[in-house]
Amino acid sequence: MVRMGLRSVAPWLLFIGGLLFFGYLLNRFGVSTLVHSIATARWSLVGIVGLWVPIYLLNTTAWWLLLGPYGQSLSYGRLLALTLSGFALNYATPLAHLGGEPYKAYVLRRDLGMPRAIAAVVVYRMVHMLGHMLMLISGTVFTLLWVPLPPAVRRGLSLSAVGLLALALFIVSRHRRGLFTQFFGWLIRNGFIRRLTDRWPLSPDVLGEMDDIVTHVYRRRLGRFIVTVLLEYLSRLLMVVEVYLALRGIGIRVSPLDAVVIHTVGSIVINVLFVVPFSVGVQEAGFYVILPAFRLDPLVSVYISTVMRLRELVWILVGLGIAVGLGFHRLSKE
Repeated sequence: MVRMGLRSVAPWLLFIGGLLFFGYLLNRFGVSTLVHSIATARWSLVGIVGLWVPIYLLNTTAWWLLLGPYGQSLSYGRLLALTLSGFALNYATPLAHLGGEPYKAYVLRRDLGMPRAIAAVVVYRMVHMLGHMLMLISGTVFTLLWVPLPPAVRRGLSLSAVGLLALALFIVSRHRRGLFTQFFGWLIRNGFIRRLTDRWPLSPDVLGEMDDIVTHVYRRRLGRFIVTVLLEYLSRLLMVVEVYLALRGIGIRVSPLDAVVIHTVGSIVINVLFVVPFSVGVQEAGFYVILPAFRLDPLVSVYISTVMRLRELVWILVGLGIAVGLGFHRLSKE
């Protein structure tokens, strides 16, 4: 009981720590300086928000290709709307940023049925994670080869790269064997999800069909699977431009390769400390660690992370508006 209590409290203790760290950086950087920097960089803010249009299009295209024959009843526009609204809910979720996944499955159940909807969401989430990990691994290798870093930072990045590679291989191997038959089958046999099985009967045939959707691209369309991972990887590369534009917006000149390193280290810290609600203080910490390697003031991390949060806020509002629209559309059909 004590351990469970500590586990539930730990993320919020980290949140408080992150909030204090953010407050410390903001106090050092200065609220007026931050406001002035954002006002100065307003042209780059428009570019940063607009940058996510092609990013979301790449995400949607990857999902559309993955579904193949199973998604024939879904239009590209509907998948795009679900992508935007799903990611908005992920951003707004305090822990682990996974709130959009149940929502997408719930909406898709009308088109595919709940078992297929769950499988459709899981297979895309898996590829989305693989593209993300591929970007982090390649960015980390580049950072270790080309950027002089303190030994402690180098060790941390090396361990992160090894861990990410092992995780990527594990995800691929588990999905190729059939995730649902093994996992849900074990849960059903042990009576953990009786309420779910009462509403949506998960027979061996249903679980097999769900696994077929997930493993379809491995067994029959390997080329398409590789393309979808590359599309997700490309979308991650575009995110590097966000850091580049943010810094150039306030007159700090960095190369695109410098931006790759800054983005990579910031992303690794966010992923390692994913349990911190809303990543408060975590984003700032990642940039704070790496900026001195480019002879930049680490306090600029407050500005970069604030710009990213403003972009998130814009797309959260867009995505939630789409989610409301999808809800009204569903009600009008009933």
